[in-house]
Amino acid sequence: MKSALAVPLIMSLCLATAHAQQVPSQVWNFRCPPANTTVEANNDIRINFRGAEPDNPLVCRSGTDFRRALGVWNMQISVFQSRIGDLAGLFPATTGRSVAINHFTTDADRNSVAMREVFRIVGFPKITVPAGQFQTVQIERFAEFTANNGGMYQRRDTIWLSTSDGVPVKATYDQVSGRSPGVRLVNWEATRIIRPAPRPPR
Repeated sequence: MKSALAVPLIMSLCLATAHAQQVPSQVWNFRCPPANTTVEANNDIRINFRGAEPDNPLVCRSGTDFRRALGVWNMQISVFQSRIGDLAGLFPATTGRSVAINHFTTDADRNSVAMREVFRIVGFPKITVPAGQFQTVQIERFAEFTANNGGMYQRRDTIWLSTSDGVPVKATYDQVSGRSPGVRLVNWEATRIIRPAPRPPR
């Protein structure tokens, strides 16, 4: 009798093990897209990647002299200028992992403003954009601050990076409340991705 019960139990354990092996691991580390990778997107966006900064793998070089945090955000933005190292706390990326950063910036009148920004790994969705279908990691940046006039400003940026090589394939920018100072960015989706030719075997 015990033997008869053991067989289905063993089969169930084997099937569960096989299923677990088929589920892709949702733990991911950031790396810049390979040098000579180009992302073309709507709204006349074109990003030519040149590899990672030698002293910071979270910063990617593009164009002639442009640096991007996680391959997307302009390194001239105050949070990245002063606290880029804090983003290392997002990795290895798992769903729900987050990093909160409190820092100061200046408004249009050069007043000092205290900001709070939360970076979060939303998940690992498979998405389709004009350039194709990609398995991605979705990263959210939620920023808020209270201005001197008492107004609350909140903004949410979301980026989707290909888990295979770190290539950004989509970005959205949402003004949740108020109006943040600075340049307003546009939403975009990759329409074409040009990858470097593989090196010939030696």
